Amino acid sequence: MQSPEFGTTQENVVLFLNRTYNRPELVQDFGRPICVVSAGHHDAAIPGITKEKFLTNVGWYLNMLDLQCESFIWIATTATKTDEFAQKRNLTEIWNDGVLGLLEQSPILRGKVVFVDGFEASTRCPHQDNVHMSKEWYQRLASLIQNVATAPC
Repeated sequence: MQSPEFGTTQENVVLFLNRTYNRPELVQDFGRPICVVSAGHHDAAIPGITKEKFLTNVGWYLNMLDLQCESFIWIATTATKTDEFAQKRNLTEIWNDGVLGLLEQSPILRGKVVFVDGFEASTRCPHQDNVHMSKEWYQRLASLIQNVATAPC
């Protein structure tokens, strides 16, 4: 998603959050948003991408989002349906572990991110295609996040 202002989806998401959800009157009343974030499957299809480059990109994105988000929920990438495409199940596991390590090692992000790992569960659930889960999967995930995010302390 490019725009006249930025050439990457990540930069445009940060701009959108800033202009839409972080207007002063909203932040005053509600605080900054909890941001739900995930990445991996589409990155795996980038020619020449490595785990190191992917993790660098994730760190860059989260550091930009840190200015806009009070906290994060990182959704681990789900298992692929098959290994017939650029996205591979074992690569997904390795990258998920890399993201978790990145989050645990970052003094800034460590206390702000909840890592939701549904990889193993996704191996037993229906897929819409090779990398996307069924509509029901996403509905249940959204319900879980909503219940946790809105639960009284």
